[in-house]
Amino acid sequence: MKRSEWVEYIRTTQPQRLRHCLGAESYAVALAKQYGVDPVRAAVAGLLHDCAKPMPLEQQRALAAKWQGIDLEDWPQLVHAHAGAVFAREHFGITDGPVLSAIAMHAPAQPGWDKLGCIIYLADKLEPTRSFRGIDRLREAVKADLLNGLRLTIADETAAIMRYGYPVHPMIIAAWNQYAAKRASTDQEA
Repeated sequence: MKRSEWVEYIRTTQPQRLRHCLGAESYAVALAKQYGVDPVRAAVAGLLHDCAKPMPLEQQRALAAKWQGIDLEDWPQLVHAHAGAVFAREHFGITDGPVLSAIAMHAPAQPGWDKLGCIIYLADKLEPTRSFRGIDRLREAVKADLLNGLRLTIADETAAIMRYGYPVHPMIIAAWNQYAAKRASTDQEA
């Protein structure tokens, strides 16, 4: 399938999310170019990262069960990430491992991302159609330093989850710990 078919799929199945997916695609490409990541991979993962979101939860879970990843059984709002990777592989014919991993790992924040994974997470959170208090500060931080911007975005997302009284997935805490430690070791070297 080609990009136009992917866009048509999104337009047909989740028209309210089309602008977000196109925004994630464009932001991912810009970050990929800035940080030396293949922009084609970033475009595909950015566009398709939410491709399973409109599916009923049971269908998402059936797809997600085919993905080797973190346990999302008790986190229904996150199942679409793993399901999306499997759907992109089975329905759209995507076979590129890093692209599929970036789709699968875009939610929740996770330790162990490669640069493409970081970029897709950030593109989902900070793409141009998103608007929330502090987003411009986060975008500027990402533009100046990918790791620091990632750390600040994870912190912002975690604070928002807690502010609304929701539980925080353990992977988000593990991601924070990993990227905060990397930042601390970088600061100590300077």
